[in-house]
Amino acid sequence: MRTSRRSCNRPDGLEFPLLNGLLSILNSEFWTWILNSEFWILSMWHPPQRIKHPLLKARWPSAEEASRSLWFRPLHFGHLRLEERTWVPAMVPWRATEEGFVTQDVLDWYERFAQGQPGALVVEATGVRDVPSGPLLRIGDDRFIPGLRKLVDTVRERSAGHTRLFIQILDFLAVKRRPEPAKYFERFLALGLTPPTPLRRAA
Repeated sequence: MRTSRRSCNRPDGLEFPLLNGLLSILNSEFWTWILNSEFWILSMWHPPQRIKHPLLKARWPSAEEASRSLWFRPLHFGHLRLEERTWVPAMVPWRATEEGFVTQDVLDWYERFAQGQPGALVVEATGVRDVPSGPLLRIGDDRFIPGLRKLVDTVRERSAGHTRLFIQILDFLAVKRRPEPAKYFERFLALGLTPPTPLRRAA
């Protein structure tokens, strides 16, 4: 019996040779039970007919319509003011040096965004700890200030002062390797141990 898009059938040895091969390799009673149990394979349902909806006629908004849009209106938040609400979020272009200094590639990257004059432009994740970070920017020491100042000047110049520049800072956490399976199960999934005594409420 073949599995069609509109039906669901239980797998058997004739229709799933690859699955049977895996079962023979694993030699597991669990997987044998899975194969012989009332498990059903369901295929994705498709409508009998595909309905093609016509595309709506699109047009560019007029200058007056665009000026009434909230997207292009100023935003005031405390002491912060943006000329419009367009926002370029932080990305990780990996264009800094291995020591975290600004390069010409970094300047070119943000210059292209600044030419569009968005309301806000967020500089990529920038490390605050004075440790190697690969080709990510860093800001944890005064030696990085000249390059970052040049980045600010580039955005201000190319956007004609219309874009506010923000910087996203981050700290680097310790990255540990995954423990061996035996150690992991012994540490986190220990079986047969006496459960901890529940906490008692104070009288």
